[in-house]
Amino acid sequence: MLSQFILCCSHFVYLLFSEFDSTEQVFVNAYPWLFPGGIGDVYDPRRGKVKDIHAWAKHLLRYHDGRFLQDQMFSLYVFNFLQRHTNNSQGNFFYKDKNFLGAYGGNPPTVEDLQQQLREGNMSYINKLRYLAKGIRGSDSFWRGKTEELEAWIDFHISRGNGPPTHF
Repeated sequence: MLSQFILCCSHFVYLLFSEFDSTEQVFVNAYPWLFPGGIGDVYDPRRGKVKDIHAWAKHLLRYHDGRFLQDQMFSLYVFNFLQRHTNNSQGNFFYKDKNFLGAYGGNPPTVEDLQQQLREGNMSYINKLRYLAKGIRGSDSFWRGKTEELEAWIDFHISRGNGPPTHF
């Protein structure tokens, strides 16, 4: 049974490349049956990178022959691609430390110091990084912000004498 699987699936070729590299055509290489002629990738060598990836994805999913929408793996990958790019563009990293900027006599670490710490296996700096993604719908930061808004609304109504909400 295993030999039959290997024989029937031996035509697959595994290529590793980064979807953030603008010289690679990720979609054309991963889904050649959807992009005949290698045209229409998010990174097209002739026209450059697509300006709005959300509009590009929407256009493909609504393409007149429906081939992009019918390919379930493509639809999932495009959604995942959009989520990762949205997360990378809307989130921010913050450094959380009481000694940062010399508050307690120490200077912030230099890039060389951080590289040396990482080479030695010291992850204390990495552990102090915080990722803030309040604008990314569904993230922990987003729901924490919504919880704070709801608690503020409840506190406001209680302070006005309206009592706690009862419709929850």
